[in-house]
Amino acid sequence: MFEIEQIPIRFASIVHRSMDKNDAEVPLVEMGCEISPFTPALAQDLDDFVRATLYTRTDAEVTSKLKAAAFSLPLRPQEIVVRMAPDQKKDVFTILEAKVSGIKATRSKKSTAWTLKFTLTCSPTSNDQLGQIADCYLRTRYLTFADASPDLFAEESKEQKRARRAAAASAAENATTH
Repeated sequence: MFEIEQIPIRFASIVHRSMDKNDAEVPLVEMGCEISPFTPALAQDLDDFVRATLYTRTDAEVTSKLKAAAFSLPLRPQEIVVRMAPDQKKDVFTILEAKVSGIKATRSKKSTAWTLKFTLTCSPTSNDQLGQIADCYLRTRYLTFADASPDLFAEESKEQKRARRAAAASAAENATTH
């Protein structure tokens, strides 16, 4: 997502969810994240289009005619290293695979700076990691992103979806006839 390391991100919300994968329920955590201020350098690092949309070309001033913008960026699942402080060498914990979604830049009437909001969705590897994630709620942490090998959030092919739906329909039909 970002090449820049140790980006200050505030965890604005944390919600527990679940997902069905291979006939098993996988526990998930959705974290609403904010980067404020979202600078021209961070916008450029995220995507050239984001930078061009939010800031003027010549002097990197905020585009005054926009109040908000939502972006649909093709982002791979991310491995995320979380630290408590920017000068801390040792990571607190690592999220091996997180899906980034809902990327949106907003600004309030009171401020001319952009705030980037997005959602990180992951499956905690242990109760300890779940506790570490919960400890981030309403706090700023310093995150470093890298592309992850998609496993949990890998897209199913059309054939796999058809086969899964057919098996579920067959199982439902068998359950009603017996």
